[in-house]
Amino acid sequence: MKRSAALALTALAFSAAGAAAQTSPYYDAYRDAELELGIRYVYGQPSYKAKVKDLDGVTPVSRLGFTGIDSHGGEVFGRINHKTLDLFVKGTVGFGYNVGGRLRDDDFLSGGTISSTTSKLSSQQFTDATIDIGWAPLVLPQYGLRLGPFVGFLYRDDTFTARGLTCNPDDVGGAFCGAPGTQPVAAGTKVIKNEVRWTLPRVGLEASMPVTDYVGIRLEGAYLPPGLEGYRLEDSHYLRQSELGPIPNFVDASSHASGFTVQGTVDFRVSEHTSIGIGARRIVLDSGQAKAVSGANLPVDQQTVSKSSGVYQTTQGFLQLKVTY
Repeated sequence: MKRSAALALTALAFSAAGAAAQTSPYYDAYRDAELELGIRYVYGQPSYKAKVKDLDGVTPVSRLGFTGIDSHGGEVFGRINHKTLDLFVKGTVGFGYNVGGRLRDDDFLSGGTISSTTSKLSSQQFTDATIDIGWAPLVLPQYGLRLGPFVGFLYRDDTFTARGLTCNPDDVGGAFCGAPGTQPVAAGTKVIKNEVRWTLPRVGLEASMPVTDYVGIRLEGAYLPPGLEGYRLEDSHYLRQSELGPIPNFVDASSHASGFTVQGTVDFRVSEHTSIGIGARRIVLDSGQAKAVSGANLPVDQQTVSKSSGVYQTTQGFLQLKVTY
């Protein structure tokens, strides 16, 4: 009799423990995880501008403009949602090419243009990545609207190589470069390479909402405050190594870099777990005043980047990704 009672109590204890484990919010948080994976094509026309000023930080010395570029990129993106805690982790890894375009390089002295040249840009690879963690609770249940903050970081690396030189009109009658249209350097000769790297924190808001059973929208905006590595430029002048030293002749950095990104997509569900989407993206970055960290002493450099892009994507959802015990 005593043995039967002991067995009954033991069975009851294990049953209670099992029930408690299954109703644990920690267990549910893992059990209710959702995974999304996708690929994305991004097309844009970026504009890059650089200003070099004298040591006073005011007097212009040189101005560079990289324009007419077609940017083609691919991204792999992923996201994990925890339905019970309303938490998410998301990230992207992208790569692509900047194709075509030109570099205009204007040099100044006493307020006038003493040299102005145009060079063609070679196709060059770029890479970028983001990773964020955030909280997006359901704020309007009747509409399915989720809204919440996230934090993370952005990494981007662009390389631009300019070839050849063609003289433009200037304020000194071509005394330094030559008459307009003159080509003092052959079109295929490598003249300048700029490798620009950005590593910045992200602080933003995300919103998502279903419009119908088959259509949904997602918006996000992020401010990129100064922090992490910030901005770094490696500037190589291939035809001036005897004067400026080995390449990269200039290496500049700035801890004051900042910017912002915004993106919106509309997704169309084509099956229970698959959707296709279209959207737009805008990114703006500003280095602030960068200072030389090695190489020749470039006085003060400031670079700004702006890029508007179209976004085309497909997403595959794995709606009940469960962690088993």
